[in-house]
Amino acid sequence: MTAPAQPLSAVDLITDPARIGVDDVLALFAAADWTKNRSREEIQQMLRNSQVAVLAKVAGRPVGFARAITDRTFRAFVEDVVVAADLRGAGVGRLVMETVEALVKAQGIARLELTTTQTGFWEKLGYAPKTTTTYMVKSVSP
Repeated sequence: MTAPAQPLSAVDLITDPARIGVDDVLALFAAADWTKNRSREEIQQMLRNSQVAVLAKVAGRPVGFARAITDRTFRAFVEDVVVAADLRGAGVGRLVMETVEALVKAQGIARLELTTTQTGFWEKLGYAPKTTTTYMVKSVSP
């Protein structure tokens, strides 16, 4: 984890996916291994189809992003949590996720799920490993 270069000041949160700038998300995604190859068109489509999304900005600079996909009934699945490298550990990820959680809760959804390799961060936010099932995946891409 990189130590924050500056203290976290006033953070602006954008919670309407239609108002989240594609270029802002693209800039954050370019710095993360699992999102760096996503195209502008893919990000536009992702934002159009995301029910819950949060972009954090400090002084106009995008510093954090997260989204959740949901059936709006039983559960939501957290996706694409990204924080600017120089602000990791400064509370941006926590703020973005607390906002995602509040938006999901406001829809009457009681459960959030996710997959991660960074369990320490998630445990600090109150998430716990799900031991009763196994995460399965199948690629259906051509």
